[in-house]
Amino acid sequence: MKRFPAIRLAALLSLALALSATAAQAEGWSSTAFAGFDRDPLDRELRGGGRQLQLEDRFSFGFATERSFSQVAGRETVLGFGLSREHYPDATEGDRLRFDASAEYRVDLAGDRRQLAFRLEGAHARDAGGEVYSRLRFGTTYRMGAAPRQMLTARARVGFRDQNEANSFEGYDQSEWLGELAYSWQSPDWAWYLRGALYHERRDAERDIYSYEETGLRLMARYRLDSDTRLTLRLGGYARDYVDGGREDRRVSASVGLEHALTDRLTIEGYGGYMRNRSTHAEKAFEGPQIGLMLRMSF
Repeated sequence: MKRFPAIRLAALLSLALALSATAAQAEGWSSTAFAGFDRDPLDRELRGGGRQLQLEDRFSFGFATERSFSQVAGRETVLGFGLSREHYPDATEGDRLRFDASAEYRVDLAGDRRQLAFRLEGAHARDAGGEVYSRLRFGTTYRMGAAPRQMLTARARVGFRDQNEANSFEGYDQSEWLGELAYSWQSPDWAWYLRGALYHERRDAERDIYSYEETGLRLMARYRLDSDTRLTLRLGGYARDYVDGGREDRRVSASVGLEHALTDRLTIEGYGGYMRNRSTHAEKAFEGPQIGLMLRMSF
């Protein structure tokens, strides 16, 4: 597959952001800085040779900012930028420095809480050896009110990832598409919030051993304990089948988390859970506890 040059990715994003900046009235920047720790699945090289997919400790920190531009009534453009760093103390090959940029255009439609949004986003990841990959995605989202305090969402997305083969491995350049349907509900007193999403994704890589189809389900229940504290339960799982090599993965996860606002700007969140990945390839099977702690500051 022909490589997608990073300069072309930057040019497309710059064009999108420049067009969006023609909006008339800016509502100001909204920014967040974060730092945290969790356990994340990583396909790492073992000291004795070979590779193994397993949960690894991960430290992360970064910064994200976005700005909303109001044009005419019912139309809005949102620009976003981000910079983040991930560090795996026991598997530094997974360390990444990542740059993100996005532009989203939203249009309110006639009817009950109906909106159509178009989103362009790009990402560029690097490690100690240089570029790892660049990725460009375009998607559209349709939202509509199904009933009071209920929302239906349909989302479609396409994308392309350019892997730097000189700094990683061959055959991972890939195109992708995703479709998702979601439903959300909120209680009359706004204490409960429930959301469920069903999705299907396909990725076509240069080598079929990296190409797959995936169907998954994500469920979330959030309860507001008081004005500053929320309890969240998450359940998820997917079935992923690879095109070549006979690999089939079945992953499930569950977690319970607590989020608390320490001040108007500072929030702390912690969670604990469990993840299991069954696979027809033994080196891709793992299971274990998950924990996470994140501190966020908005300004």
